[in-house]
Amino acid sequence: MLRKEIRADIRNRRKSLSSDFQRQASRDIVRLLQKEYPRIFECRTFALYLTNDGELDTGNLISRLWELGKTVCLPVVDPQNSKRLIFRIYNQDSPLLSNKYGIPEPTEQNPEIALEKLDVIFTPLVAFDDNGNRLGMGGGFYDCTLKERQPGTLVVGLAHDLQKVASLPCEAWDIPLPFIATPTNFYKF
Repeated sequence: MLRKEIRADIRNRRKSLSSDFQRQASRDIVRLLQKEYPRIFECRTFALYLTNDGELDTGNLISRLWELGKTVCLPVVDPQNSKRLIFRIYNQDSPLLSNKYGIPEPTEQNPEIALEKLDVIFTPLVAFDDNGNRLGMGGGFYDCTLKERQPGTLVVGLAHDLQKVASLPCEAWDIPLPFIATPTNFYKF
């Protein structure tokens, strides 16, 4: 299958997941990370995303990180470079505005955290394969951003189990992920 077809198929499948299923998956991903990779919670500064388009719900993970006193950041499309993401601190009182894709982002009132200050980046994805290759939404935002990250920054893709495929067609700019977590598995590549 071509990337466009895989993207459409997986997006349709994950959008069909019930809200009950999504809530359970959100709880399960926290439990799985605590069990399979507890060291991750020793980190201080985390980049996550707000759920959109049937993505794995990050709400419980964000809440858990706040409970632990961690700094949580959300991506914002960089106004200086429309292919790159910057990250702004996100807390329960943060004002949010929808970007041109309809995705809520923290406003300029929220301090920006430099990419090199992030300990962990949790990335969304549409599909992934047995080699850690990631297929995103097609904008290249995370690929562009991940190219610039510090070598010590931990990058973990978050997905539903149904988003795993045997093999993905890859392009030269695609950045494979070292870790991908689903509600039932923690993959190390």
